[in-house]
Amino acid sequence: MWITDGLYADYYLVAARTGPREARHRAITLFLLPRSKCIEASPIEVMRSGVREPQSLSSATAELATTMSWAG
Repeated sequence: MWITDGLYADYYLVAARTGPREARHRAITLFLLPRSKCIEASPIEVMRSGVREPQSLSSATAELATTMSWAG
């Protein structure tokens, strides 16, 4: 998953499917997750107008990964 300004965020709003696919939008739940040791944010390269920009010039877009299992 990726998020704009994810390198600077203190909280992440995550939308996840929590029910059967047939329920469509009624099976989507929003979670507000605080930045913690369980969430890793890594910078990703962003292209604007077909030109690659250094992270300092872009929006600090980040890839988020969790270090814990959500299944169960």
